[in-house]
Formats: sequence, C-alpha cells, structure tokens
Amino acid sequence: MISVVTPVYNGSQTLPACLQALQRQRHPPDEIIVVDDGSTDDTVVVAARFGVTVLSQANAGPAAARNYGARLARGAILLFTDADCAPAPDWAERMLAPFADPTVAGAKGEYRTHQRELVARFVQQEYQDRYDRMTGQPQIDFVDTYFI
Repeated sequence: MISVVTPVYNGSQTLPACLQALQRQRHPPDEIIVVDDGSTDDTVVVAARFGVTVLSQANAGPAAARNYGARLARGAILLFTDADCAPAPDWAERMLAPFADPTVAGAKGEYRTHQRELVARFVQQEYQDRYDRMTGQPQIDFVDTYFI
C-alpha cells in the first residue's frame, strides 16, 4: 500500500492542481493524506472536495505536518509532495521503482519549476547540481522535501 502525504498551509489556490495530479497518476496511490497546518483560508474545504483524507493541526510547520501524516498513514511506502507541486503522471511509479532493491530506504524525484524569478531558479539549479553530482554514487545521505 502506498500513501502520499501533502502538508499545506493556506494552499487553497495551489492545492487543486496538486490533488488533481495525484489522482491522475499512472500508478495511483492507495491513500492521499492532506495535512492542513493551521490554514486561515479555505484549504480544508478545498481538500475535502477531492475525497482525500484531511487531517488538521495547529500551525507547526511543514515538517511537523509531514510527520503527523506519516504517523497516521497506512502505506508501507510513504511518498511526500508539497501542496504547490503538481507531480508528473509517472511520479508515483518512478518513486516506487528504486524500492525493488531491498537496500533502498528512500528516494527523491526531480524538481522542475515554472517560476521566473531569478533567485528561485538559482536555488532550483543549485539543488539539481547537487543531485547531478550524487548520481551514480552507491548511496547518498540527503533527500530534500519537494518532488514533481
């Protein structure tokens, strides 16, 4: 069983694209959990329209929201994506592929952005360069929190 956990804070504008993308996966997750991190907009209402599991907590940040969702997830494999991401249709199946190797404990996807701001694109490129340098290494010890 595969669970996707999505933390969100005031994400009513971006969450629909994320949830639509998750529900259109070629390998659909068995469970989608949205963890509302104390939003003051209509994030909870928006999430509920998609028929996903919605959990709420007082604002404690995305890491706490991910951990809360992970504790309640039923899946043997947990996938995480943020509410402002729209995973590609093959995201789930590509994220699951490395787990065919029993020595794999985690995996990371590639991040693509439509942002045009120079600083945002620079940060994205910095992370991508880091992962390009790690490609082919027998193991890595750093996996960040965003995915496509």
